[in-house]
Amino acid sequence: MNLLKDPTAIAPESVQPHIEFHEELGMWVNIDTGEIVDIQTPAGPDQPFIPQTETEVEWVLGKMATAEALLVSIQTRPEVLQAKAVLANAAKMEKEAARKLDWLHARFDPDLGEFARKQLEGKKGKTWKSVLGSIALRLQKGKVKVENPELALEWAKAFDPEAIKTTEEFQISRATNLVEDDLPIGFIKTPDEEKVTVKTGVGAGE
Repeated sequence: MNLLKDPTAIAPESVQPHIEFHEELGMWVNIDTGEIVDIQTPAGPDQPFIPQTETEVEWVLGKMATAEALLVSIQTRPEVLQAKAVLANAAKMEKEAARKLDWLHARFDPDLGEFARKQLEGKKGKTWKSVLGSIALRLQKGKVKVENPELALEWAKAFDPEAIKTTEEFQISRATNLVEDDLPIGFIKTPDEEKVTVKTGVGAGE
C-alpha cells in the first residue's frame, strides 16, 4: 500500500482488530487471529470480569504465562545478553581506568605542583596551561579533622557533649510490653490476611 499515491489509504498497523463476542464460549475473540482477548462476566457486559470458573481462571493464568514468556524472551534475546555483557565489561574497564588515574594523581600531583609553582613564580596567574591539560594552584585553608573517632568521642563526652549526635530508633521486634488487644496511641494491628502467590512456571529456571 502506497500512502504517498493514495493519501486516503489506511496503513495496516492503524486498522483496529476485529473483535466479536462468542456466545457459546462466553468470550471476546479476535476474529482475525483467533486470540481470546477477554471473558464475559456472568454479571453482565458492564461489570468487571472476575474469574469464577476453572476455564476463566486458566484463561487468566494463560495470559500471565504469555506475558512472563515475553519477559523471559526479551531478557534472553542475543542482543540483550550481548548488551549486558558489554556494559559489565565496560564497568570493569572503568574501574581499572579509575584506579590507574588515581595512582597517577597520587604519584605525580606533588611533582606537577612543584613544576607549576616554579613556572608561575613572579606571575599573577595561578594556573599553568598546556594543550594536554592544566595545573592549578589554589590555597586551601587548613581545618580540624578527626583522626581517631573513638578517642574523639571520648573527648567530646568529657568536654563537649553538645557535639555528640544521638540517634534513637524504635525496633518493634524487640518490644516486650505491647498487648495487641490494648495498643497505645501510635500503634495499629493489621488484620490477618492470606497471601496469594500465582505462578505459571514460565521462567522458573531463571
